[in-house]
Amino acid sequence: MSRVYFHSDWHFNHDFVAQTRGYDSAEEHDEALIERINSRVTKRDHVYVLGDVFMGSIRAGLAQVARVNGVKHLILGNHDAAHPLHRKSNANLRRFLEVFDSVTLHDEIRLPGGRKVLLSHFPYEGDHHERERHRQWRLRDEGSWLIHGHVHDQWTVRGRQVNVGVDKWPYPIEAGVMEAMIGGLEAVGNGKLDAPSLQAATLAYRREAL
Repeated sequence: MSRVYFHSDWHFNHDFVAQTRGYDSAEEHDEALIERINSRVTKRDHVYVLGDVFMGSIRAGLAQVARVNGVKHLILGNHDAAHPLHRKSNANLRRFLEVFDSVTLHDEIRLPGGRKVLLSHFPYEGDHHERERHRQWRLRDEGSWLIHGHVHDQWTVRGRQVNVGVDKWPYPIEAGVMEAMIGGLEAVGNGKLDAPSLQAATLAYRREAL
């Protein structure tokens, strides 16, 4: 049976980000990240990648993405050449669709149990810079949970926003784990996770990582 995973901000071929994550080079970073992802995700699983996949050469970047297991769905981020904020985005989109089964700006998906969540690279509000950027590409908060990336290590959960970036989650997060975490947050409100739900979600995440 296939599973659904969420992850964001891979930043393949990006020396600066590789160094912030403790690697000597982008090559070392990319090899380690691909190995971690493929240790969990099978070829049949679906992976929603919430933007900022690679930097630099499109050909080289897509070649790295092609090495990642799973049926891959891209939610475009500001660093992705197929995002409309870049020139030639339409032409680049066709190239991205050679390795991604779908490419879009936003999406909505049901978690196990039927809960609907929104997917976007950008959070409703907040940034990892002092200035909040790209407001025109952000969804409006109308009460739904939002799974996102973009903010790197700024937070894991902020209000109804769940950051699934590599800097917070070294491995992709399975949809059932996400549901357990959100359920725990809703059980107590005010952004505090009740201990049983946090423990269950954490154990599930770690068990899959083994």
